[in-house]
Amino acid sequence: MDVNTSLNLLNVQNAANTPVVPNNNNNNANAQTGLIGNQPIPQDILSLTGWRPASEVNVRDMRAILDQHNRQVDAFREMVSRLLNQQAHTATIVNGETMIQIDDATRAQAQADIAEDGYFGVAQTSERILSFARAFAGDDEGRIEIMRNAFLAGFAAAENVWGGQLPEISRQTFDAVMRGFDEMLGITPSEPPQTV
Repeated sequence: MDVNTSLNLLNVQNAANTPVVPNNNNNNANAQTGLIGNQPIPQDILSLTGWRPASEVNVRDMRAILDQHNRQVDAFREMVSRLLNQQAHTATIVNGETMIQIDDATRAQAQADIAEDGYFGVAQTSERILSFARAFAGDDEGRIEIMRNAFLAGFAAAENVWGGQLPEISRQTFDAVMRGFDEMLGITPSEPPQTV
């Protein structure tokens, strides 16, 4: 996701709270103009600039903030893909679906790792993913949706590595993570999830 895509996503998510006044053709992005170029500045992004007054935020600062945001979302997506690939690989060892010879100790460790309470089990893997998402998004519904979409992209990337389908344990992890996102958003199981 590039800077402009992030800016557009954030604009859509915060449009109701974003003041937009005519651009006075200055390159500063600030509370007086409410614009960066011709794009509205989401108020939550302005708050990310630290304790400086919003009037001191310029285009370079805004780009740096959006770049940092993009790096965090990309890191999350890559972490999801890597974690699910490791989980799937461990499951194939246990199931004997690997082409290499595995000794009994390695197979026993793999079994422990994908057990219900194991490091690559559904509970621990989904909690690691959701903890990262919570740390980034907090209670901001727009950011939670961004993290949900990044999770979906990471899951899809892991599926592609595995020929389009991950092992059952990874699909169970997917379900647990999606339930966690629903809980973060206050969605009850009978409500369909909203995507950005």
